[in-house]
Amino acid sequence: MPKTSPFRRKGSTFSQCVEQALLKCEPQGISGKYSPGLFAKTILRSWFFSEICPTENHVSASGSYIFLFHKNANVTNIQYHELLALLERFSEPRNREHKHIATMSTKQAEHLVRGLTESFSFFERVFTRNRTKDGRIELRNAEREARKILIDELVHHYGEFFSRTVLVDFYFTSACVHIPPDISTNIFSVVAASGYIHSSGQKVYIRNVNKTSDLELTEAIKATCKVTDKRKLYIVPYANEFFDEHDKTSPYSARNGLDGLKFRLRKHYIGRFDFISYLDTLRRELAGAVHIYDGSVDFTKARDRAVKEFECDPRWSLWITVDSDILPTNDEIAIKQGIQRYQIAYLQCVKNENEFLHFKERKPGWTAPITYPHSLSASMVNLCVSHLNGNGRYRVVDPFCGTGTTLFDATLRLGDLCFLGLDRDHAFFRQVVTNYEFMSLSPQSRTKLRHGIKLAHDLILSENEKPRKLSETEVLHNPLPDFDFDVPIDADSDLVAEKAIRTVSTELYNQTLFAIDWGNDGEEADEVSNEHHADNPVNFRPIVIGVNYIFDNGFSDEFWEHIDRQKNFLYKVLLFLVWRGIVNNRFEISDEFVGLLGAILKELQLFSSEIFDLESCAKSRAFIIGGHKHETAKADTTRFQAQISNGTFSYVTEFTGEYIRSICRPIEIPASEIENVLRNADRGAHIAAVGDSLSAMEDLEDCVDAIICDPPYGFNTSEGGELALRNFYSRLVRIFVKATAPGGHILMTVPQFAKNGKRIPIYATKSFLDVEFVNSCRRFGKRPIFPSEARFFSNHEISDNLYWCSTTALDRSILWYNIS
Repeated sequence: MPKTSPFRRKGSTFSQCVEQALLKCEPQGISGKYSPGLFAKTILRSWFFSEICPTENHVSASGSYIFLFHKNANVTNIQYHELLALLERFSEPRNREHKHIATMSTKQAEHLVRGLTESFSFFERVFTRNRTKDGRIELRNAEREARKILIDELVHHYGEFFSRTVLVDFYFTSACVHIPPDISTNIFSVVAASGYIHSSGQKVYIRNVNKTSDLELTEAIKATCKVTDKRKLYIVPYANEFFDEHDKTSPYSARNGLDGLKFRLRKHYIGRFDFISYLDTLRRELAGAVHIYDGSVDFTKARDRAVKEFECDPRWSLWITVDSDILPTNDEIAIKQGIQRYQIAYLQCVKNENEFLHFKERKPGWTAPITYPHSLSASMVNLCVSHLNGNGRYRVVDPFCGTGTTLFDATLRLGDLCFLGLDRDHAFFRQVVTNYEFMSLSPQSRTKLRHGIKLAHDLILSENEKPRKLSETEVLHNPLPDFDFDVPIDADSDLVAEKAIRTVSTELYNQTLFAIDWGNDGEEADEVSNEHHADNPVNFRPIVIGVNYIFDNGFSDEFWEHIDRQKNFLYKVLLFLVWRGIVNNRFEISDEFVGLLGAILKELQLFSSEIFDLESCAKSRAFIIGGHKHETAKADTTRFQAQISNGTFSYVTEFTGEYIRSICRPIEIPASEIENVLRNADRGAHIAAVGDSLSAMEDLEDCVDAIICDPPYGFNTSEGGELALRNFYSRLVRIFVKATAPGGHILMTVPQFAKNGKRIPIYATKSFLDVEFVNSCRRFGKRPIFPSEARFFSNHEISDNLYWCSTTALDRSILWYNIS
């Protein structure tokens, strides 16, 4: 890696860079030796690695950028492929004749340039010279001509290739991207559309920690200070001592991700100095030019104060962090963390504040823990979007739509899209609609909703540990006899909360009785009923039985009809939150642990804090929303664009409530209209409740551009038993391949390794489904293409086996198939 960002002349061409490299690499004296490796590195430094030149133009950018990821390679490697896909989508060669870019690592580019130059038989003559009579050394005329030919040949045959090539170097939790001057990249859109990118900014310094020089880093920071319009540069050491407590309150989890980028102030060294001494030296040498965060107060407050009181530049902050290299393996699951550590300094100027990433899989409309997070769903969508072929409106299907995770991520990123979501649960449309209504709320309505949830929280647990206004025994001794009532739209929050808790408790009680009666011929029904009305109203076993029964069979029709009648949105949300509180804490609901109301209290607290995080971000920003189509690097990326600045960073999100309302409105259709919607590529987010998603797709052929889904694999729900699951997977790939049009993609997650002792059937794993994919393609006369064969991303030393791992229960493979 280069020590600092070398100088590159503004507007320089590839031809000029080759010529400069020849001049810099001339051997000294007649007997001097030529270094082909040095020549290759010099060309790359001159062409790809930009000088430190901060800019606010991140819509049409070139130069060197750092990208940080929310999760490291221990969790998933899809973030690497996602970044490459987004660079492909949002980059454009300035020479409009060539629409696509290529990517490779710096190491691979050096090897390529070295091999190309050595392939010229006359190359050594380029550096042959004579000694004149007066002792001067000069090139022979023949060698001057050879040098000219070399430049012409490299530029003529390979100049176009290097003018549309981006260098990408991956680390364990980050990446460094070098964009040449002939390519324009929309950094804002790359970050905003991503699922796993945390932030980005221009590179200031990268160096192996064992070779880091305090003088080099200081010079790089000085060069950055010179272009900050006489305002101070705010420097942020991402240290454990400063950020451990801050990260605990962040809406994003730093675990297995950003936490690995932190370092210990007292143990870390920069060249000759420990880090604390280095900061003291930096303060003295750059007095009046920098302001360094000292961790004495919360980072957000300190940053705002630095801008207002110490005249720091509000456009960016210089972050100093560390990361590790990666060691590719042949394993299907795992990229190993290398032992080499790198010191990284970059200007963080773009940060991802996508609201869906705040909630992960915790949107309010939710009935069972079987949904996958938006970060993963968005990454899968981005992989497809960048490589879909053909013209016209794309047709994307999620056969197991659930709470609408893929629906939101696909429609928001494609806009003009025909989306079809299927699910066997006849009530899933209500969940999707609830989530749509919540995510499209205005900031004022969202604040009002949070206040209502806060009052519901206070109803359960008042201040100063006073007696509860609503006791657990009272709730369960007096369940609602039926669901034949409506909650007024202007009802007090106390009434709304009490009704929600009673309604869900009644449904759970009824379903528990039915489950035990169904499983034991009614022998235990009376026993459970007696326990229900005892002093300890709900014991451990019936709660778990009832929850599991609802997982497998859903809520009753009466319960859903009751929800459909309600106009009070707070009441709808509270119904789902009360249920989720019971589900997530069901194994703790007993006399010895937390009671039923205590379980609900936990969920209300957590959800209220999540809404508050969104409010805090919104209050500190000044929105500049373009109500027109925003022209970016590609014609198909027109959408609302919101560029946000709060005096700390330039935040970016393209998914405002206004845009969500305009693009994501769910449209319910009958199952009979599925094929017509896809054949006609009708615009919108279409949803159909079907008894069996695979049966509903059985007759579809060549009418889907992408299938993106998280199919069931029987870990949190029974899925009808092993025979039903075996039958399901025997049909899955065959039906998907038949439905997918040429040039289309199939992306889905499947189990790979269980950490909880549960056996994973072979028919649900990647190795088996890969074979099924090939056989199904042959059956329907289609050509199967795997990522390694397609070479979507050229010559990268990262695994084509995509994975997503859990720290507790299950590792998953992400299957990515392309059909030709």
